Amino acid sequence: MLTILTGLSGSGKTKTICEEIRDNMASRNHMVLLTPEQQSHRAERNLAKVCGPKLSLHAEVLSFTRMASRAALELGGLADPIPDAGGRLLLMARAVTELGPKLRRFGEQERRADFLPRLMATAEEFRSAMLSPETIEAAAEGIGGGTGEKLRDMALLLSAWDAVTERQLGDSRDAVMRLADGIEKTTVGAGGVWVDGFTDFTAAELRVLEGILARGT
Repeated sequence: MLTILTGLSGSGKTKTICEEIRDNMASRNHMVLLTPEQQSHRAERNLAKVCGPKLSLHAEVLSFTRMASRAALELGGLADPIPDAGGRLLLMARAVTELGPKLRRFGEQERRADFLPRLMATAEEFRSAMLSPETIEAAAEGIGGGTGEKLRDMALLLSAWDAVTERQLGDSRDAVMRLADGIEKTTVGAGGVWVDGFTDFTAAELRVLEGILARGT
């Protein structure tokens, strides 16, 4: 069941969530309060203040990445390598090198110092929206011109980036995408999931929430 609390900032939404979790502690375990990473410590303090010392037996505060770690611990894959920002940059550099002259617009920028960081930022925007290389290439064909060529290059780069990552690490998905694929199989949050503090969600995060709803918690 999905319940949505609405109200102005400071109107008591977070307090209501904490009290609801407290009221369910007698009958439920594996409850999760899902918050943005930067708000997790404050959320833990707020929840502990309302629920008391037995909180850890029944509920916990998680971000999407911490939830992904919990799921991997249960389903397997916790030890699978997920590259950090520097590792992703190196993998993208290799993808650019492998494509070489196939790049119509980005190839000429390869030697610029700011090229790879800017390219990575753009690629991760596409990735967070879960746009596949095939979808981007289809859009490029429809747009045409210089913008279409840039999109075509990006489709090639994302495809090559995935291939390089899979060769090196075996899996090109990030932690939240892996969580989205496995959330319905895990008991993380099986006692109920409350979501608080977000202003928006990435496409992968929305898939996680859809999986939680489909699971019935």
